[in-house]
Formats: sequence, structure tokens, C-alpha cells
Amino acid sequence: MLTKLNEIWKYKDYKQLLTDKIQTEKSLSKSGLAKACNCQSAYISQILNGHANLSTEQLLSAGEYINLNESEVDFFILLHSFNKARTPKLRKYYKNKIDDFIEQSLNLSKRLEVKNALTKDEKAKYYSNWIYTVIHLMTTLPDKMTIDNIASHLSITD
Repeated sequence: MLTKLNEIWKYKDYKQLLTDKIQTEKSLSKSGLAKACNCQSAYISQILNGHANLSTEQLLSAGEYINLNESEVDFFILLHSFNKARTPKLRKYYKNKIDDFIEQSLNLSKRLEVKNALTKDEKAKYYSNWIYTVIHLMTTLPDKMTIDNIASHLSITD
């Protein structure tokens, strides 16, 4: 079941994702999904039971209804395309796209575009003394902490 944000990447079927979201979130329902997708509840039941597929337009509305962010909607659309693909070549194409998307999405450093990671020696120095953590935290204070202000507050001299 979908309980954490990162768990969306574990899904291989957009219909299962929809089903789990509707079952786990009290504010969601099949009738609400039908209304969001501008179709009948019976059609949503057919979709969730595997007998039909949402259109791409309906899929976008469904993603919005279940509160997916933009990246999750992109993944949702890939799952939908994979589900609808009928030839092995096309299924393989979408499977590769899904795998690449998952790899990129789960790699936090790529998502956050970390450019300056600390070396092992820098990390060792940073965690060796409490003063570095305090200085780090003080830079987040809204009092426009400057080097001189921090040094004065902590009685640090050269």
C-alpha cells in the first residue's frame, strides 16, 4: 500500500497505485475519481479491475485527484503507457524508461543537484567538534548572522 512518498516508485501498474491510494486515503473514493476524470463510477470500476484504461487526459486528472506532484505524475504516465503497450518492443521501451526514471528519482543527490559534497576528511573535521554544528545552525537564524556576529556570540577568536 502507498504510505510513503517514495513508495510510488515501487509500483509497476498505475491501476494498482490508484486502487491503493483510494483504499488508504479516506478523502479519496471511486466516485470522486470518476468525477475528476469526467466519467461514470462503473467505468472506473472497469479500469481498476483491469478491463479498460484511462485516457491520457483522464490520467492527468486522476494524478491531480490523488495528489501526485509533477514528478510523480510523469511516473504515473509512464506506468500508464507501459500498461497500454501491446508489443514486446514497446513494452521494453517503456520498461527501460521506467527503470531510468526510478533510478534518477531515487538518487537524492541528483534530485537536489548536490554540487559540493564534503570529502571524508572534511566530514571528519566537521563532526569532530560541536562548534561546527552550532555555527552551521546559527547561519540559518533570521538575525542576519555574519562571521563577526557568530564569532562574537560564541567568543571565538582567530
